Amino acid sequence: NFLAGFSDSAKAAQDLVTSMDNLEEAERQYVVSNAQRNKDIAELRDKSVQKDKYTAEERKKFLEEAISLQEKDLQEQKDIAAERLRIIEETAKKESDTSNETKNKIAEARAAAINAEAEYYTRKKELTSQLVAFDKEIKDAEAQRTKELQEQVKKRAEARRKEIEETRTLTRELEDAIIANIQDGELRERAELQTRYDRQIEDLRRRLDTEKELTI
Repeated sequence: NFLAGFSDSAKAAQDLVTSMDNLEEAERQYVVSNAQRNKDIAELRDKSVQKDKYTAEERKKFLEEAISLQEKDLQEQKDIAAERLRIIEETAKKESDTSNETKNKIAEARAAAINAEAEYYTRKKELTSQLVAFDKEIKDAEAQRTKELQEQVKKRAEARRKEIEETRTLTRELEDAIIANIQDGELRERAELQTRYDRQIEDLRRRLDTEKELTI
């Protein structure tokens, strides 16, 4: 009946007024929240690049927090634009307003909502790419660090082998000199034979150890 229809119409009108009030409050809160988030994001991103103060895991966490805040900001922008469009369209429908001015407002609001939607997904993709790039940077840095450590180990091992070789050479020269000074010919021959045999065994063991290292 008429009263029921009037009541529904009045309720719809009141709902639009409430929605507009809520939207205006959301926009005011967004202005403040956006400023605070921008400050927090800047601080977090600054921390995420301080390699001398924070570990890679800590820096990644800072970046993730910054990205989370940026995504929240983009979501609020998108929601506000969508709600503004809804209210304008509902108001025009309720008032049967088909004026060019209203049509322009709807077109502008729809464009803003579409742009906010596009901005959300574009920026979200960029933020995801930033995190992927950060993970790659950390992985590359760890790989470089591993390579440097391996090179250091290799250099130390090479230096140690050189030291052992020099000691072995000096030892053999000393043994040869001692054997050469043996007056008894038979004793000298036995010493030479034993030394030659010992060196052959030693050289064989060294060769086997080297081959074993190369297969590891």
